[in-house]
Amino acid sequence: MLEQIILASVLVSLASLIGLVVLAKKNWSDFIMTKVLAAAAGALLASAFLHLIPEMFMEASTEAMPLLSAVILITILALVALEQMVAWHHCRHNECEHDHGHHHLIGNKATAYSILIGDGLHNIVDGMVIASAFMVSPTLGWTATVAILLHEIPHEIGDFGILIASGMSKFKAALYNLISGLTALLGAVATYYFAQILEYEQFLLAIAAGSFIYIALSDILPELQHHAKRKLWPVIASLLLGVVVIWLVGMLVPEIH
Repeated sequence: MLEQIILASVLVSLASLIGLVVLAKKNWSDFIMTKVLAAAAGALLASAFLHLIPEMFMEASTEAMPLLSAVILITILALVALEQMVAWHHCRHNECEHDHGHHHLIGNKATAYSILIGDGLHNIVDGMVIASAFMVSPTLGWTATVAILLHEIPHEIGDFGILIASGMSKFKAALYNLISGLTALLGAVATYYFAQILEYEQFLLAIAAGSFIYIALSDILPELQHHAKRKLWPVIASLLLGVVVIWLVGMLVPEIH
């Protein structure tokens, strides 16, 4: 099990290098920012509703179900508050551009390092989710990994662009992004060993489900509307493809507890 957790965490960490590929093939950026974003939203929602939540309730007692549901809701509300606080902080201390209701940070070194720190913390949580999912079953682990990976690709491309805009060289931006990405491995391994002492996988699955739902509906889909413009059917097809990918992973990976 630990080997699969490490492999999955390393794969998610390597997504931090995708910015180099896109930078080399600039005509891929439109494809990445629309098709992959849509697939990521579909994958996150499918992972939450088809795997994380059913598995969480299957392992829970009747008395624990309301509490686990409350954890999902609290996670979503906490992420809304956190994102608003981060956006307010950045736009107060950095220059922001306003475009069709979206705030875009203008690259500078302070912004770049704050993004790296934020990404590091975000990746630790990704590692915790991966480890928690694998400790329930390989199926749940790999579906969560695929969903996280699809989300990380466009996310890391955007971060890489900000690091370059802040004045970093391509090599330095890639290196720092990779170091930030490898914190997923730290979160995964720490969660695995702590779980041997404390049994809290169900609560982590609830947090993961709430995070996936929030990211898909509040973060990815509004961004997708901003980039997709009138390309409606390819976006819907990609959204459904993300759902199908998660369903296929769940079918193909054996359910071994």
